[in-house]
Amino acid sequence: MCVNFRIQLTPTHTLHVLNHVQKALVFSSEVSAWFWDTDQLKTRLQQSSKQIWAQVLSRNRARQLFTALADHTELIESSDTSLIVYSLEDLPAIVQTFGGPEELGVSIRRELSLWKLSPTAYFSWGSEKEEEKMSLLEKQLQDLHMQRYVCVVSMNGLMCSVCI
Repeated sequence: MCVNFRIQLTPTHTLHVLNHVQKALVFSSEVSAWFWDTDQLKTRLQQSSKQIWAQVLSRNRARQLFTALADHTELIESSDTSLIVYSLEDLPAIVQTFGGPEELGVSIRRELSLWKLSPTAYFSWGSEKEEEKMSLLEKQLQDLHMQRYVCVVSMNGLMCSVCI
């Protein structure tokens, strides 16, 4: 199962967070758009002194993921054969490296804190079976997470998609 949802980090910055193989991942093309007109993130990171993990996902190895993303987001085209993703954990360093606004850094660190508190709860809100398995802390995190996104839905048009 993969879960992909879009969050509004600042009035001008959105981010899709993908749970793939139990990792919180973000899309290179989306992060790159915060700084440049084309996807230059991998090249710019290679030119900098930062050593940041990147993963290339290929359509051949993740066909179901590609289909779901092409159907439910504008992040990839149905003809794309690969996409580059980065760990959510590396996003603060990326934003700092390229001089992103402080408000963006704060929002990203907040999301990262929620994910680190309970990765399972971060991606499982709304699932009754998962709710039964959660500890009290995870349940509280789920409630907080759901309230935050319900608020974003009414103000910023949050798009959520779940693919199984």
